[in-house]
Amino acid sequence: MRPAAADAQDIEDWERIVVENDRGATEVEIAVTPAIKQSSVFLPFQYSDPAPNFLTGDALDPEIPEYKHSAVTVTPAS
Repeated sequence: MRPAAADAQDIEDWERIVVENDRGATEVEIAVTPAIKQSSVFLPFQYSDPAPNFLTGDALDPEIPEYKHSAVTVTPAS
């Protein structure tokens, strides 16, 4: 998450957050960095427990490979 977005939600580097959409939610630690694209979060599938693959849809374009993506909300964990 970019620093400005984290600051707007009072989220600190390496704080536990909830990444959520209408398919479910997962709790992870966040890295705050300017290296991420504006208005984006990146979540590696192979390192999270539970794996966040269920947050993405299963629709695929057979001719255009892409990263899985989904609209999510990010909030501090309780």
